[in-house]
Amino acid sequence: MGLTLGYLKLTPFWRLLEKETAKSFILKAMGPTPWKFIWEPLLEGKFGEYADKIPASWFWARIKKRSVCLGHPEGGFETLAKRAVSAVEKTGGKVLYRQSVSSPGKLSDQFDRVISTVPVRKVPYLGSVDLVLRLKKPFLPDNIYWLNIGIQGFSFLSVVEHTNLISKQNYGNEHLVYIGKYLPSNHRYFSLTKEEILRRHHPDLTKINPDYKSSLLGFDVFKSLYAQPVFPLNYSWQIPPFKTEAENIYSAAMEQIYPWDRGTNYAVALGKKAAELVSRQK
Repeated sequence: MGLTLGYLKLTPFWRLLEKETAKSFILKAMGPTPWKFIWEPLLEGKFGEYADKIPASWFWARIKKRSVCLGHPEGGFETLAKRAVSAVEKTGGKVLYRQSVSSPGKLSDQFDRVISTVPVRKVPYLGSVDLVLRLKKPFLPDNIYWLNIGIQGFSFLSVVEHTNLISKQNYGNEHLVYIGKYLPSNHRYFSLTKEEILRRHHPDLTKINPDYKSSLLGFDVFKSLYAQPVFPLNYSWQIPPFKTEAENIYSAAMEQIYPWDRGTNYAVALGKKAAELVSRQK
């Protein structure tokens, strides 16, 4: 397994891997034991019914870009968003909130060019239901930041103690813990209240930290129907172009960052490409 991961870290030839599934590649390259005890539970936890269909190129991307060097915007992503709004307004632009678009085609009648960042839905999507805990004490031991759950049957996939990366002093000295899970958009969790979600996760949370409830200050749940695109084999031939069929309407969505997985770095790179393309149009 170590040799295979080293190969994936070094090789740039990901297109050779998109013709077969991650399962097939891992079984051939690493053998059945790593697949059964490490990779199968993680892929099933993330992709559910799609676990056996994920291309090996996606697996390559996850290994290729893994790093111990992590970053987070100072002040959080809200600060980043406010800076972006300020930059738009300084150039005479306007940012409109809570606006609905009933007919995308009509946008080209009102604007010179439009960039849409909503899912194109050329591929299946998984949603996410994420629980965030606010605690008086740490949740994970030994200052661990990220914990993937490689145990089948757990009600969540990952535990991320954000304040083990960014100091709790930035968050009123509270410990913030993110409990993540990808789910089909029709899953019953999307209709549950935050109290019901916590009750569903509670038995498994106590397996990690039996005493977490005694330091619980509050919690919230965040839901998204389009959190994770599921790429098929040979997807490099199917990536939607930036230019859509509609006049002067462009697309920049998660389906276009392949072979990379969802992430802020790739969103920024995609946005820059789309902006450069649109700025060249006359």
